[in-house]
Amino acid sequence: MSTPPVGVHEAISLIRPVILDTFTSLQLDATQLSTDPEISFLVGDTITQETYNVHETILTAGHFAVSDEQLIQLGWEIYQETNEPAPEGPPQAYFYLRSFPVPPQTMKDAIDMLYAGNEDIKIEEVEVWLAFMHQNPNSNVPLRYVGTCTQSTPQQRYDDDMDTRQGLYGKLMAILQEIDNATFMNGTVLYLPRATRDGQDQALVDLRERVLIAYFGLERLLNQQPGGTFSWYEPSQQSVDRHTNAYPTNFVNMFTQNAVPVELTADLEQWLSFTGDLIDMHSTVPPHEDYIEDTLLEQAGVTYQYRGKTIFGFIGDDITRHDITRNISMFSENEHHAGHVLCRSLKRVANNFDASGNVPDMEPGTPWISYADLFPWCGPQGTIQPAIEQLRMYVRATKPLIISTLGHLATSVAVADFIHHHGLTAATTFVDIAGVPRRAFYPSTDWVNADEMTDHDPADACIVIPQMHPGYAKHLPLSHHMQQIVDLGFKIQLICGELVMQHLDSQHPVTPSHRQVVDAIWPQINPESPGVIPRLREAYRDLKIAVANHKLYLQERLVRQHSPNVAGVASEAKSLAAQLRIAQNEQAQGPANSIQRQAQVRRLWRENRPDLHVFHSRNDQEAWMHWANNLQQGTWFYPSALRLSAMANDDIHPLANVLRRYPPQGAVDDSWMNDEDQVQAAFGQWVTDMLARLPHGFFSSSSQVLHVVVRWERESLAQGRAFYPERMEYMSVTENRLLRISRTNPLLVRWRDPNDADIQVYIRMRNFDLNRRAPLDVHIRFLPGGIGFDDLQGNPLLGVNGRRVVLTLAAIDSMNNSHVIRRLWRFERRQLGDDVPEPQEWIFPEGHLTRAPFKNNSTKAMREWVDGVFESDAIFLLREFLLAEYPTGGKLNTAHSDEVTMRGKMRGKLRGSHRVASTFSDWLQANHLAHPHRAQWLTWCANIRQFGSHFKNNIAFLRERTTIATHKSYFPNGTPDQTLYLIEFGLPIPERHGPGVPLPVAERPRPRAPRE
Repeated sequence: MSTPPVGVHEAISLIRPVILDTFTSLQLDATQLSTDPEISFLVGDTITQETYNVHETILTAGHFAVSDEQLIQLGWEIYQETNEPAPEGPPQAYFYLRSFPVPPQTMKDAIDMLYAGNEDIKIEEVEVWLAFMHQNPNSNVPLRYVGTCTQSTPQQRYDDDMDTRQGLYGKLMAILQEIDNATFMNGTVLYLPRATRDGQDQALVDLRERVLIAYFGLERLLNQQPGGTFSWYEPSQQSVDRHTNAYPTNFVNMFTQNAVPVELTADLEQWLSFTGDLIDMHSTVPPHEDYIEDTLLEQAGVTYQYRGKTIFGFIGDDITRHDITRNISMFSENEHHAGHVLCRSLKRVANNFDASGNVPDMEPGTPWISYADLFPWCGPQGTIQPAIEQLRMYVRATKPLIISTLGHLATSVAVADFIHHHGLTAATTFVDIAGVPRRAFYPSTDWVNADEMTDHDPADACIVIPQMHPGYAKHLPLSHHMQQIVDLGFKIQLICGELVMQHLDSQHPVTPSHRQVVDAIWPQINPESPGVIPRLREAYRDLKIAVANHKLYLQERLVRQHSPNVAGVASEAKSLAAQLRIAQNEQAQGPANSIQRQAQVRRLWRENRPDLHVFHSRNDQEAWMHWANNLQQGTWFYPSALRLSAMANDDIHPLANVLRRYPPQGAVDDSWMNDEDQVQAAFGQWVTDMLARLPHGFFSSSSQVLHVVVRWERESLAQGRAFYPERMEYMSVTENRLLRISRTNPLLVRWRDPNDADIQVYIRMRNFDLNRRAPLDVHIRFLPGGIGFDDLQGNPLLGVNGRRVVLTLAAIDSMNNSHVIRRLWRFERRQLGDDVPEPQEWIFPEGHLTRAPFKNNSTKAMREWVDGVFESDAIFLLREFLLAEYPTGGKLNTAHSDEVTMRGKMRGKLRGSHRVASTFSDWLQANHLAHPHRAQWLTWCANIRQFGSHFKNNIAFLRERTTIATHKSYFPNGTPDQTLYLIEFGLPIPERHGPGVPLPVAERPRPRAPRE
């Protein structure tokens, strides 16, 4: 270790060069670092040899090598929340450090899940952790995050971040909580009391946060930006000159002269109503009371059009708890980082970098800007399908000619024509496509689902320009080159908008279609076109330079942490991401050229999946259709397209990487691969080499089972659990058999049925009130009323509520594979002496169809319904239930429990109504037990939170004067519980019931006692 320090001054001298190096590399303002106070707070008034050594370890080996206990020696304290009121005077800025010591296996699993859910995250994000794991295979990985807070305490800020789960930090925390809750709960919030300062001067608060991040090492923290609330970037004089002289724009002046105000359209009002319902349904945080009618509408509304056209539309996905609860717009420059960067950049480029320009501040309602969020609610991103649906509704209501997509996810949705979120291929690096226009459409749902292949509606054409998200610091390491990319992307957009307006002026008073406008200006803006205008040619050139410089910065940033073993560690994670992408692009359904295949291929073509066009261009529809229709049934489309692409490269042999390991004697290059005999000889060596490394019979089915058993045994022993290999065997008797309940997957029973057929029976366990933080070994028991479990000591397995865990027959009937589970249950009960009868067999009446129930979005199917209601239809069961229980009308609600209906105001709102989940499921338990659609209705009743909205259309289809009221229920502590519906209905609609069905006359509804 170094020479013992003389005092505090020596420690500061040790730290200052590291801080200055970081500030210099990031082009941060370091002038104030010349004074000791802006660094000395790291050291304090006194220092010992031991604390000096800790500082030196952090600066040389990294904070990974230092424990939380050692940080406490430096003056950090574990933050303890108190109920004491905040001290009087100006607000104080606290500086905190969140620390999570993560076990190596948990860290590896977390990285796997991070890659699986976020294909745009590259290896740079996790390289440092992986390198540390290789160098310290038995040590915990300390994940740490530096932050500051002024309006709240460190603990309150921590709780808020846990609710929103934004950025890389939030994703990792969500993963940790799911896979290793003990590690997640073991996190510590530290703060440095001597760093606390007056919070009124934001510039000094930002400076201190940046010093702390530089001290711990930006490349080693979960932080993805160097610190500070607002942008630190100031353009260089060269950038100013280029924007002013090489590619100026006159967009704002042109727009102001000819744009006219427009009224709020009915389509936009419908979108606002629809989105408001989605926010009520999906937001985990109640929005501000004015959020929907005020902020959401003002920032999304189109207030001005140019020659009858909407020029620009912005879309992104940056809603936060802070925004939705405080009613803050995306265009609020001084409220959050994304809005600050967006507004400053747009003003800068619109004014051509002229500080005295006349472009006003950005704000909700700015004439030439509108913005809609992919997720206009604060909640899980698992709600992607309704998010895409509302966004497509928005762009079809506003019809912008140029759409700016802020960030990877919004772009992936837009380039997929707003149909799905897989529009960017796995090979796409987002920074490479930022600022580069591409053509797209926003088709209607009817067009996507149509049977016939038709061209797009000319009114649905648009230009999409991907942009780096202004909150990019959450997603990518920061550099001044990145801000140059943001500025150039917006400048390219404004120039494209200027060209659109010029074309509209040239056609006035005729108003061309969207398709005609896009066709006219595309040669002028396409970077690959020889006719691209000079201003854009220069902008694209500077954009390429900025992207290259940013990539170089990324390489230099992590060069000290590079490990040759990183690629090997991440291979499993990348493999999982590849498997998910393969699955997302589907298998070939039905025989080649069958009706089923043709329907699938037409749909995939309309959905515009770039992954499936890596070989056959989208410009060659006929060749693509021929390839997709002629693949063998079960073939995965994506790997097939990749293989064709590799085989089409004539410059190298498609298996060159393998063949290079077995060159003929004397070979000096790859030219020998043109000799088929030598290639076959190399293949022979390859096969021999592989087989020599494997035991005889390695690939037999019994060997494969054995491999899995060995792996399970190794995992069980490593985790200190007993291992029972018989779980892998198919057995004819299942009663009292030892099985394992996984944390996440269905319970798997391997059953050899009476016909000697080996059947895998999956039993879904997710509805059990069972605490499954780790796998459970249990004995399965077949009870008269369902399926139960005993622990290893033979005692009944209890849930968290203290009652025995039993999968009831009603719960079994609500599962998709209920017939298989019921068959296993009947067999085992008969083995135990219980005479269980076979179920009744449903026989369809001749000529009858069988149709599924309507869903929440089935309005088209309702309009096209013909031939009345057959007994084999799903809605027949609901019709019979309503006739039996509510012949002349009534009220039903979709609450998930009786307790919900008794809460506060909800009791009055739902008075006189009954829960459809309980009344309908009770009726189904006693009626039409063999009906083919009974299980689906039971599933909807058992999962009423998810499927409650589907009951609205089905009841309205059957009954007159159906009205629907939407209510939001909350837990007693004020957190959202459920969006539920009160459905009031009258007499049966005669044409929905048929001439043979006796209908009641209008009379006073018979009373029905509330459920106990």
